[in-house]
Amino acid sequence: MADDTFAPPKTNLRRAASFGRYGGGGEKCARCGKTVYAAEKTTAQGKIYHKDCLRCIECNKKLDNNWCVDSNTGHIYCKPHFLQALRAGGGKYNLAAPTGSGSAPPNATAPP
Repeated sequence: MADDTFAPPKTNLRRAASFGRYGGGGEKCARCGKTVYAAEKTTAQGKIYHKDCLRCIECNKKLDNNWCVDSNTGHIYCKPHFLQALRAGGGKYNLAAPTGSGSAPPNATAPP
């Protein structure tokens, strides 16, 4: 005869609908779209990234604090590729309104 006196009570627990499949909601990475947790979070131009997702658009080099942004497209470059694109565009940049011509970043911003 089986004794069920030590069996755990049965309960019906349900997760909230807003709770994600593998954890919480949280902020999403601008590059990969996955949840970014505090230990792996970095920001660039007001967007949130995983530290491993903040990479140069040209060479895919992982970036830390030496990056530049084309303010027309929002693409993030390592400093050498940013300078290369800048030279290809005639070496001039304008911090005023975007002109929209050429493939080099006419409006350049660098991190503080």
